[in-house]
Amino acid sequence: MNFLVVERDGNLIGCGELRNYKKYSVLVNVFVQQKYRQQKIGSCLVEYISYEAKKPLYLCCYNELIPFYTRFGFMVISRQQVPMELQNELNLNSNLPIIPLVLLKNV
Repeated sequence: MNFLVVERDGNLIGCGELRNYKKYSVLVNVFVQQKYRQQKIGSCLVEYISYEAKKPLYLCCYNELIPFYTRFGFMVISRQQVPMELQNELNLNSNLPIIPLVLLKNV
């Protein structure tokens, strides 16, 4: 696991987590505090993590975040296209209204 943290004046304002495995990676826990959004902090986190990740890189998000991630080359996929061993980790076996995405290469 690799955590990327963004701080300002000693305070956490954003973070993201990259989990690298043998054949793929997973992007989880991307967060930027509300008052720091719309300042490209989330974009920088995703760009850096995407660059460092072993491909394919998987993530799950709510429908309203799909446009954010597709800007970086992520594509919506079906739940069945996610490796079985990742489906629990990404909460795909739950009733949460989340959508899986994948990044196959750096854009």
